Amino acid sequence: MKLFLFLSLSMPLMAAQEPALVRSFVSSNCTACHNSKVRSGNLDLTALNFAVENAATFAIWTKIHDRVRDGEMPPVKPAPFTAASRDSFLAALSTPLVAADRARYAAQGRSTWRRMNRYEYENTLRDLLGAPWLQIKDMLPEDGEANRFNKVGDALDVSHVNMNQYLAAADYALREVLPATATNPPLTTKRYYAREQRGFIGVVKYPMLQ
Repeated sequence: MKLFLFLSLSMPLMAAQEPALVRSFVSSNCTACHNSKVRSGNLDLTALNFAVENAATFAIWTKIHDRVRDGEMPPVKPAPFTAASRDSFLAALSTPLVAADRARYAAQGRSTWRRMNRYEYENTLRDLLGAPWLQIKDMLPEDGEANRFNKVGDALDVSHVNMNQYLAAADYALREVLPATATNPPLTTKRYYAREQRGFIGVVKYPMLQ
């Protein structure tokens, strides 16, 4: 199972081919406002590729599809294209988007494995150690956010900085819950001599003196 999961996560998704109808529709109706010079909405459609297997690119093309479908784009009223032309564009665009979405789910699952964020880690240590007063979340780096949520796996990356701070916070929490009155036992020094250990020298055989 683990080997299958590793292979699934490491295998690249098949690149999708951009339908000619999609590019012609975008060039005719969208690039006048979304180009390298104007960049309306900070979007340059002339430089946008069709690598929908990439999550960020997939999200942009999905937004384009939804804006055209809902009549929000283009903002010119009436629209410079017919309803039949719009429907053909949406059908041509939705087919590779759906295929890429299904391929991603089949290879990687529907959700991203994620770590605990700062608040969850603090609450976990409180529960494990029975110390509801622990304050350790400020010792950890800020969590990434997606759509203003700090629990989304895609935004919760793990780096050596995260690991180091998580371990340091755990050490701090353990020190905080140990009894403050605990002291080290007194040190004593005791010397042992071989001549006093009869069990040791009793098995020693001395060679015959010549």
